[in-house]
Amino acid sequence: MRPNFEMRIAKLGIAALAVTSAIVLIGCSGDQAMTSPTSPGGGGQSASMVQIGHWGGSGIMLDVSDTEARLEFACAHALLGAPIPLDSIGSFTAPGTYFPEGMGPIPDEDLQGHPATFLGRVTGDVMKLSVTLDEGNEFVGIFELVSNQTGRVIKCQ
Repeated sequence: MRPNFEMRIAKLGIAALAVTSAIVLIGCSGDQAMTSPTSPGGGGQSASMVQIGHWGGSGIMLDVSDTEARLEFACAHALLGAPIPLDSIGSFTAPGTYFPEGMGPIPDEDLQGHPATFLGRVTGDVMKLSVTLDEGNEFVGIFELVSNQTGRVIKCQ
């Protein structure tokens, strides 16, 4: 059983490196962010947030409304609160819940979802997104989405 433990530790080290790389990649790409005409609650002030609508990419779809954002992956889905504010360089950090899916019975803890952190950066009509489960700092992946595009997701069956 010792080699299995060492393999898990090695995977965690690789995941930590991937998350760090994702943060650097997201932090260093592009200059401009999508903006919405006004901030939530009115007032006419300009606020920067992830654009409402459809975003898509290879293996991922994102639908953003004024109250929630729903992500679809091949074998999972996730929910985030919306609007998702962007900072001055178009970056965001948003908490959400990640729900694994797949064949066969789903464990009870997966039905409740797992807290996750969604790090992203919007540059023009392109979003780079990194997803990490909070528990165990488990790295899910890095994705690229384009505004007003349909994602290409083949769901697990």
